Amino acid sequence: MAAKAQNVNVKGMVKDSGNLPLIGVGVFIEGTTTGTVTAEDGTWSMSGIPSDAVLTFSSIGYVTQKISVAGKTVINVVLQEDAIDDEIGEVMVVAYGTAKKSSFTGSASVVKGDELQKRVTGNITKSIEGTVAGLQVTSGGGQPGEGASIMIRGIGSINAVSTPLYVVDGIPYDGSLSAINPADIESLTVLKDASAGALYGARGANGVIVITTKKGSGERSVVSYKGSAGVASRSLKRYDLVGMDDFVELTYESLRNSAQYSTGMDFEGASAYAAANLGQTIGGLKNSEYYNPYKNYTWSTLIDQATGKIKDDAVAAWNENWMDEISDNAALRTEHIFSVNGATEKINYLISMGYYKENGILQNTDFNRYTGRVNVDS
Repeated sequence: MAAKAQNVNVKGMVKDSGNLPLIGVGVFIEGTTTGTVTAEDGTWSMSGIPSDAVLTFSSIGYVTQKISVAGKTVINVVLQEDAIDDEIGEVMVVAYGTAKKSSFTGSASVVKGDELQKRVTGNITKSIEGTVAGLQVTSGGGQPGEGASIMIRGIGSINAVSTPLYVVDGIPYDGSLSAINPADIESLTVLKDASAGALYGARGANGVIVITTKKGSGERSVVSYKGSAGVASRSLKRYDLVGMDDFVELTYESLRNSAQYSTGMDFEGASAYAAANLGQTIGGLKNSEYYNPYKNYTWSTLIDQATGKIKDDAVAAWNENWMDEISDNAALRTEHIFSVNGATEKINYLISMGYYKENGILQNTDFNRYTGRVNVDS
């Protein structure tokens, strides 16, 4: 004979993490539509609940909780705020001041400074790539510190530029973005539509990127240092190129085939033609022997015309891979950031200094940046 769960009368109170009562929280028996909502003082009560039931407590902006009754007659609950609600209430910097996402009617996106610092780049334009919908970022030539081309929602004009307006701490900025240290950025707001950037007029026709730098905070001075180091290498392997011997033999074969099949020469005549013109094809018209690495043969006698190969006893004076001489597949990157920030009753302050060095994979493409910033508000 199966035992039937007894019904109990349950009551309780629902509060938030600040110990304040929550009104309108839904309290339901899981799997049913039976339930109630909390009153103004956060209290609730239900009768005839199975002692083995599970109650769900849910409210917009809070994490839903599930609690087993387990015969209890009093159940008090503390609901934690949902992280999604924090994002909806996120404050962003717009043309006329600040606004919450939940009350902002224009089209804008916010990127926090912490997200920018996760990407190891020398220019903030590359740090925001892929973080904002509708933002098109086209990388440049790949040289260290080089900025990317940014367009907001496509090209607005055929003849005019499509570059957005940059505003740093409320002031339009026309300098190089590579001069701004990503570690100094508190947030970056992208204003996409006409209403969002209306205050900037025609200058904001291509969109506006508002950069807000960090400010001092806290009740005491905090000294911090951040250092990092790394190496950069080719993302794609170097192409497998022919060697010097192969190049000379292929050039000879090309000249021979051209003479034989284009002019109708026989094999011997075409071979002699190729040997006679090999020097000026590789070494140039003037003093071609100067560029001949096989010093014990001239260009015209270097190839065995019977086999089309370089003679066995030919000795090269040099055979360097010049890409090895001009490139570094483990280019060093270092960064050092030192800052002091704090606040008193009257002022808050932040002083930061930074040094960033990135060696390029190709020689003479290094990037160095020294930054210093003082921010004092009273």
